[in-house]
Amino acid sequence: MNLDSSGGHSIHCAICNAVVKVRKSQKQTRKTCGGDCFKEYRSRQMVKSGISRTHGMYGARTYGIWAGMIQRCVNKSVKSYPRYGGAGITVCDAWIQSFEAFYADMGEAPIGYQIDRKDSALGYEKDNCRWVDLKTQARNRRSTVFLTVDGETKPLPEWAEKFGISGDVIRLRLRRGWSDSDAVTAPINGRGTGRFGESTGLGSTGAN
Repeated sequence: MNLDSSGGHSIHCAICNAVVKVRKSQKQTRKTCGGDCFKEYRSRQMVKSGISRTHGMYGARTYGIWAGMIQRCVNKSVKSYPRYGGAGITVCDAWIQSFEAFYADMGEAPIGYQIDRKDSALGYEKDNCRWVDLKTQARNRRSTVFLTVDGETKPLPEWAEKFGISGDVIRLRLRRGWSDSDAVTAPINGRGTGRFGESTGLGSTGAN
């Protein structure tokens, strides 16, 4: 803990080492910058305190991700079961039977990352899983709309970002029967009309 140039107090996050300004009353107790770093710090402290199994990872964040993955695929009382186990999504036998096997295949979960299935129609197994940030994971959901423009297929949010157009505008155009290419590339004028003179219904705020 140090005094910063303004006379306030600061600490270095125990996980990411970022400098964090804190109140004087927090200088002895604040250990992280918060968020995912706090969760990871708490998990590590639980392990150090002896709340562990033979693998020493019980209570750690990666262990929690593994346990949650299994629960949503096998436990019918879990709220998310209908979207996973109930929809045919399974966990490979090796991972169900052993956290150590899961850890050997996937390693430690990076801060801020979640487990993701490359093909969302398939189950949890080594060749179909990776660690991704929340933005990437959201784009890989089974509900994500994929569009093909000039022979290239991408999730709708990626096209929206590339062409600087609102995803809502693209969705509205698709509902009105526009082709993928026109829905993505057609410009919007100041009154919210497309190049075909067809109103988007979103006004000038329809495009980013």
